[in-house]
Amino acid sequence: MINKIFFGLLFLFSAYTVKAQPSTKSISDTVDILNYDINLRLVNLSTKNISGFTTIKFTPKVDNLASLKLDLLKLHMDSVHFENAPLTTYNYNDTVLSINLPSPMNMDDTAYLSVFYHGAPQVDASGWGGFYFTNDSSYAYNLGVGFEAVPHNYGRVWFPCIDDFVDRATYDCRITVKNEKMAVCGGTLVSVIDNGDNTSTYYWRLHDPIPTYLASVAVGPYVAVQDTFAGINGDIPISIYVPSNYITATQNSFIHLKEILTAYETRFGPYRWERVGYVGVPFDGGAMEHAANIAYPLITINGNLTYESLYAHELAHNWFGNLVTCSTAGDMWINEGWARHCEAIYQEHLYGIDSYKQEIRDNHLYVVRALHIVDDEYRALYGIPDEYTYSSTVYDKGADVVHTLRNYLGDDLFFPAVKALMETYQHNDISSFEMRNFLSTQTGIDLTDFFQAWVFSPGFPHFSIDSFKITQTTPQTKVKVWVRQKLNNHPDFANSNHVEITFGKNDWQFYTDSLHFSGQFGSKEFIVPFEPDFAMMDFNEKISDATTDVHKVLKTTGMMDYLTALCRVEVMNISDSAFVRVEHNWVAPDSLKEVNPDIVRLSDYHYWNVDGIFPENFRAKGRFNYNRQVSSSLGNLDDVLLSTIASADSLLLLYRPGAWADWKITHFSRWGTSSAGMLIADTLKKGEYTFAIGTPYLANLTEKTTKNQILTVYPNPSNKIFTFSFLIKEKARLEIYDISGKEIFKMSLQKNRTSFSWDAASYPQGTYFARLISENGNLLAETKLSIVK
Repeated sequence: MINKIFFGLLFLFSAYTVKAQPSTKSISDTVDILNYDINLRLVNLSTKNISGFTTIKFTPKVDNLASLKLDLLKLHMDSVHFENAPLTTYNYNDTVLSINLPSPMNMDDTAYLSVFYHGAPQVDASGWGGFYFTNDSSYAYNLGVGFEAVPHNYGRVWFPCIDDFVDRATYDCRITVKNEKMAVCGGTLVSVIDNGDNTSTYYWRLHDPIPTYLASVAVGPYVAVQDTFAGINGDIPISIYVPSNYITATQNSFIHLKEILTAYETRFGPYRWERVGYVGVPFDGGAMEHAANIAYPLITINGNLTYESLYAHELAHNWFGNLVTCSTAGDMWINEGWARHCEAIYQEHLYGIDSYKQEIRDNHLYVVRALHIVDDEYRALYGIPDEYTYSSTVYDKGADVVHTLRNYLGDDLFFPAVKALMETYQHNDISSFEMRNFLSTQTGIDLTDFFQAWVFSPGFPHFSIDSFKITQTTPQTKVKVWVRQKLNNHPDFANSNHVEITFGKNDWQFYTDSLHFSGQFGSKEFIVPFEPDFAMMDFNEKISDATTDVHKVLKTTGMMDYLTALCRVEVMNISDSAFVRVEHNWVAPDSLKEVNPDIVRLSDYHYWNVDGIFPENFRAKGRFNYNRQVSSSLGNLDDVLLSTIASADSLLLLYRPGAWADWKITHFSRWGTSSAGMLIADTLKKGEYTFAIGTPYLANLTEKTTKNQILTVYPNPSNKIFTFSFLIKEKARLEIYDISGKEIFKMSLQKNRTSFSWDAASYPQGTYFARLISENGNLLAETKLSIVK
């Protein structure tokens, strides 16, 4: 199921206080329900009531079974029949129906129990899940999960059942409605009987066993939009039930449905259900993956592809969740994380690998930046508390981890192993530990360390290149690479890591190889087909670690957004193409190697690494984002660093060419306030950048630049004319910026020019600064100006 695209409800529900309810999970260890035969009248929808009976076929899993407990939530009990005979030895407390059997049953026995009931079925306190009636009496439908309920399974709101993820049964549903309505349930429509009293009974049969939360009914003014999918195991009917005025929109919105089915069958094995089914419901909070009858919001059937990923997500549950179900709520990432990842899988199939990568990239940025805020802390995927069962950690971090697992194993192992898992566990449940063990056996790769690091632990590992060295050039080039692991709220260093190293050369040659290591440090000597100029960690973004990065080939001047890396590159001069990769690292930078009195404290949270191919005439500025207390959904990157300063004047931009060097204050300007903005490196260089708190930068410019005497200005302050003096022997340019970093004046200077006068009368009072830039883009000098009126 999914509903995060609608008003953020997926994340709001976690604020509710979970109210513990009695659970019958242990009952499925003693009793196996074989079939539910649900008979309900949903005729007068204005009463918002249901009435009827459910007949349960069951068999004991133990000998001498003397009693049976069923979940049924706040409905009125009329009677109970055992093998068609009235039974009085039962007790019902609005939550659990306890039945004493007439005589003990053994494991080879089978019996039928019928429960007659009526009443107003519940809607979950969270607003998501339960049984819904529209106020205009047009629709009635269920959503099989209650977000706040414990357990979350919500079959019990409309029929007596063993309401857990483990017990599975087949279903017969006989729903009586007015003739102008239609009842739609999971499975195949067997018959429609006209009762002669302006009502009809729709009989649906679902042949494959499912847990209770996947059972469904929807009543409304429906017609069927039908088609056929040529599946691996034969033709499968497609039926999408919507009001008649939605037919054209349905055909257009679902135009790629069969291609998406093909994408999933190709990768995960055959579609194993008797029908591909959706039913439109007037619910604007999301969708629910009921087996062969997905409850899908009518508001999203709009005739275009805006919500294509929503119906693709729900379709994916026919493998992850419906066919193979999580054993417990704590394993929910198996249902939702895998289905969320399938949103990228179908895009890869339909739109290409770049679309897949962008989906992964956007999701990962959200996961690493905001997830701990949205879900209150860094959480492990497995064993997540009940109130976070349907949290973004489960969905979005779950998808992140599946992407990483796919690349850890490689497609040649990953997809065949998943197909085998679907085959082996079809119509059954699986735990995270069972999944780990099965995939390990199937692929021959021990996944113990992977699951420990990515599934069973909170936070993120972080991988980076410390350094590399060309150790041999003939008869072949050998390069030794040293790598390092850091931790972002992760308890231990991950082991059995597989990382890719991509080597690059300034003539645009690239070569990729992998390195395996455990713990904090690793190294390997590679044979590379050229002498590399740089090396990049995980260039192909196969690992969802504590990094987000962007690479671009730049050919023109202008501002280039590196959104995933939280920066911009402003190209000032270029003639040959440049290749610029910016990696945003979501861990603290290395500490200062030596005490620097101008630097009080480094960022505790993040830093950038810039690399690539920079042609000789390439000049660019790097704009690095900072923020605090801006938006919880964005993540407040610099709260700790900026919490003690009143002005951004104390925020510094540091640079170092590599891990072997110490941090130094680089030349930069500011744009923004003490809460949010950018620090702008006027000459972007290959290496690392981070923030720090220190002596206000602008206040020291005049003193520092006067010492080298390359650039001086007088009078300063001035209310009109500033005269600049230069000591240059090459062509250069003078640039003047206001306090926000906006360029307000620029002038080219010929070689050997010694002075220039600037009229500042038209500019407002304030602080400005001037830069002297060489012809090749290097910063020669910088000084502060003060205009007074």
